[in-house]
Amino acid sequence: MRPIRLRIKGINSFQEEQLIDFKTLTQAGIFGIFGPTGSGKSTILDGITLALYGKLSRNSSNYINVNDEKASVVYEFIIAGQEEKTYQVSREFKRNKNEGINQGKCQLLELRPEGALVLADKTTEVTNACEEIIGLGLTDFTRTVVLPQGKFSDFLKLEGKPRRDMLERLFNLSKYGDELSNRLKLERINELEKLNQIVGSIKTYEGVSPEALAEKQSSYEQNHQQLKENRERFEQLNSQLSEAKLLMDLLTEQKNATDEVRNLETRQIEITEKEQQLALGKKALEVRPFMETFETLKNQVEESRCSLIGSEEKLVELLVKKEACENNFNQTDDYKSENLFKFQSKLEKVADAMIWKEAQLALETEIRELNKKMDTKNHHKINLENDKTRLTQEIEKVKKQLEGQRSEEKKCRIEPDHREKITRGITITEETSRLNSEIESDEKRLKKNQTEIDQLLENEKSLEEQRQALASELSAVDQELKAHEAARPATWDSIRTEKDEIIRIKNIFLKQTAGKVSLTAQEKQIDALVQTIESKKAIEKLLKEKMTAVEKQLTLLENKNMGHKLREQLCDGQPCPVCGSTEHPLTVYPEESDDAIRVEVINNTYSQQQKELAEITAEIAQLTGSFTILVENQKNLKTEIISLGQPIPEGQPELLEATNTELIKSLEDWEVWQKKQETRSHEIKNQLLRREGDLKEKTASRQALMLQNLELEELKKNREAAFRQLMAEATDLKIKLKVPKAFDFHAANETIKKMDARRGELMDSLEILEKGLATDRQQLEKLGESIHGINRQVQEFLLLIGEKARQFKEKRTAIEEKLGKDYELKELGELKDKFIGNIKWIENAWTTAKQKLETARLEYQKTEEAVTIKKLILRPCKGNLRLISQP
Repeated sequence: MRPIRLRIKGINSFQEEQLIDFKTLTQAGIFGIFGPTGSGKSTILDGITLALYGKLSRNSSNYINVNDEKASVVYEFIIAGQEEKTYQVSREFKRNKNEGINQGKCQLLELRPEGALVLADKTTEVTNACEEIIGLGLTDFTRTVVLPQGKFSDFLKLEGKPRRDMLERLFNLSKYGDELSNRLKLERINELEKLNQIVGSIKTYEGVSPEALAEKQSSYEQNHQQLKENRERFEQLNSQLSEAKLLMDLLTEQKNATDEVRNLETRQIEITEKEQQLALGKKALEVRPFMETFETLKNQVEESRCSLIGSEEKLVELLVKKEACENNFNQTDDYKSENLFKFQSKLEKVADAMIWKEAQLALETEIRELNKKMDTKNHHKINLENDKTRLTQEIEKVKKQLEGQRSEEKKCRIEPDHREKITRGITITEETSRLNSEIESDEKRLKKNQTEIDQLLENEKSLEEQRQALASELSAVDQELKAHEAARPATWDSIRTEKDEIIRIKNIFLKQTAGKVSLTAQEKQIDALVQTIESKKAIEKLLKEKMTAVEKQLTLLENKNMGHKLREQLCDGQPCPVCGSTEHPLTVYPEESDDAIRVEVINNTYSQQQKELAEITAEIAQLTGSFTILVENQKNLKTEIISLGQPIPEGQPELLEATNTELIKSLEDWEVWQKKQETRSHEIKNQLLRREGDLKEKTASRQALMLQNLELEELKKNREAAFRQLMAEATDLKIKLKVPKAFDFHAANETIKKMDARRGELMDSLEILEKGLATDRQQLEKLGESIHGINRQVQEFLLLIGEKARQFKEKRTAIEEKLGKDYELKELGELKDKFIGNIKWIENAWTTAKQKLETARLEYQKTEEAVTIKKLILRPCKGNLRLISQP
C-alpha cells in the first residue's frame, strides 16, 4: 500500500481541515514526520486507520476534537500487484448523546481513468472490502504497518501461535501453516485407520502354529473322507429315488390307460353309428371333385386360347416395330460416323483460334498499358528535373543565412566566470532578503507564543479547579449508587424463575380443568354407545332368525323342484342318469311353475336379509371399535390427570400473578432511579475526562510553545549570523566585478537572460537550417537517382512494347492459317456454339435411336417367351379335358 493523499478534519488536534499530500513526500522513497508532543503526528496515522477500519486499535472513542461534534477523513492510496489500482475511502463520524461515536456516511471508490467505481457504501461492507484489498485486519495492520507508541516491543515479543498466525496472514502462507497442519493431521488419521485395519487383520492369525495346522489338516482329511462317504450314499439314494419315481409314473400311466379304455368302450357304439354315416358321405364326395375339375379345366382352356391369340397378334406388331427401330438406328449410326469427327475437328480449330484471339487482345491491352506507364514516367521525370533545379537554388540561399546567424551567435556568448558571479550575487541578494524577513517573523512569533503561554497558564488553573469539583461530585454520586444497590428488591432472574413457576402452575390448573370436562364428556359418549350397540345386536338376532326360517323354506322347495330340473335337462336318445331310459315323455304340472316363482321371491328376500345383516354387523363392529377407543382414551385421560399431581385450588394462579406484577413494578422503579443516577455518574465522568483531556492538552500546548520559543531564539541567532556573513560576501563580490555598491545583480541577470535567449533562438535556428540543408542535399541526391531510374524504366518499357507487338503479329498469322482469315472473338464464339450444338444433336439422336432399339428388342423377346409358355400350358390342359369328358 502506498499513500497518496489524506484529508482529515475534526480528529484530535486537527480541528480545521488539513490536506496531507504523500505523493510529494514519497518521491524520495522514504520520509519522516517530526514535531513536538501534541502536534498531531499520531493523529495522521489514526486518520489512516479510521479511514480503513472505522476504529482504532486501542478501542478509543474519544478521538473527535473536544470543540467539534463531527469529524471526517478521506484517504487515497495505491495497491501495486499485477496491475496498479488506486482507491479512495471516506468516512464521517458523529458524537452521540451518550458521549459515544457513531459512524455516518462511508464509501469506498476505485479511481479509474474513465471515472470512479463505487465498491461499497455501507460501514461493514467498506471495512470488509478494505481488509480484502490490503490483506490485513485491524490487529495485524496495527502490529505491522502502524505501530502505536510503546507497542513495538509487543510486536517483537509475539511468540508461538499468535506470531505464526500473523506471519501467515501477512505473507499469505496459510496453505503452509494451519491448512498444511490440518491436512497432515487428516492424513495421519487415515494412515492410523489403515494401520488399525492391518493390525486387526494380523490378529485374526494370532492362533496360527504348526500344531494347529496339523490339527486342521487331520480334521480336513476326516471331513473329506466323511464327505466322500456321504456323496456315495447320496448317489445310491438318488438312484433308488429315480427308480421309485419311474415306477410311480408307470403306475399313473396304467391308471390313466385303464380309465381311457373304459371311456373308449363307452363311446364304441357311438363311433360305429358315425362310421356308417361317414361311409355314405364319402361316396357322395368322390364324384364332386371330378365335376369341379372338369369345369375349371374347360374355363382355363378357353381363357388360354384367347390369351394366346392376343399374344401372337402383339408379337407380330412388336416384330414390325423392332425392324423399324433397327433401320432408324443404322441410319443414325451412319450419319454419326460421317459427320461427328468433321465437326469435332472444326471445333478444335475454333477453340485454338479463340485462345490465340484472347491472347492477342490481352497483348493489345498490355501494349496500351505500357504506353500509358511510359508517358507517366516521362511526365514524372520532367517534374523531378524542375524540383532538382529549385532545390539547388534553396540550398545556396540557406548557406548564406547560416553564415549570418553564426556571426551573431558569437556576439551573444557570455563568459562562464562572469555568469557565475552574477548568479551568486542574485543568490546572496535573495538569501539576505529572506533571512531578514524570517528574523522579523521570528520576533513576532516569539511575542505571540509568550502571550499564548500566559493565557494557557490561566486556563490550566481554571480547568484544575473544575476537575476537583467534578471529582468531588462523582464521589458523592458513587456513594449513593452503592447504597441504592444494597436496597435492590429483587433480580430479574429471580422474577423470571418465579414467573415460569406461575406459568407452570397455571398450565397444570388449565390441564386439570380441561381433563375433568373431557372425562365427563367421554363417560356420556360411552353410555350412548353401549345403548346403540345393544339395540343393533337385537336387530341382528332378529334378522338371523328370519334368515334361518327362509333357508328351511327354500330347501323344501328346491328338493321338490329337483325332478323338474332333471326332466328339463334330458334329450331324446340320451339315457336318463336316474333310470337309464332313452325315452323321456314330458308331463307338465301346474304347481311346478308356482313353486319356481316362490323360490325366486324367497331368494330375493334372502339376499335382501343377507345385505341388511352385513350392514348391521359392520355397524356393530364400527361401534365396538369406537367404544374400545373411548374406553382407552378415558383410561389415558385419568392417568394423565393423576400424573399432574395434587389439584390446584381455584384462584391460586391469579393471586401469584398479582404478587409477581407488584414485584416487577418495584424493580422497574428501582432500575429507573438506578439508571438516572448511572447516567448522571456517566455524564460527570465524561465531563471529568474532558476536563482532564483539556488540561493535558493545555499543558502539552504550553510546553510545546515554550520549547518552540527556545528553538526560535536559537534559530534567530543563527539567521542573524548568516545574514552578516552574506552581506560581507556580497561586498567582496562587487569589488571583484569592479561595479559600484549600488550595482543591481537582478538587472544584470536580466540582460544575460535576454542574450541567452537570443543565443538560444540563434542556436535553434542554426540547428534547423543545418538539418534542412542536410535534408535538401539528401533530397537532391534522391532526385538524381530517381531521374536515372526513370530513364532506365523508359528504356525497358520500349523493349517490352516491341516484344508484345511481335507476339501480337504472330497470333494473328496463326488464326489466318487455321481459319483462312482473321475473325473477331465474338464471331469465333458463335462458330464454337454452332459446332458444339451440331455435335450434341448427333450424339443425342444416336443415343435416342439406340434406346428405342433396345426397348423394342426387349419387349419382343418378352412377348415371344410368353407365347411359348402359353402354348406349353395349353397342350396338357386339352389332354386332361379329353380324359375327364370320356364316360
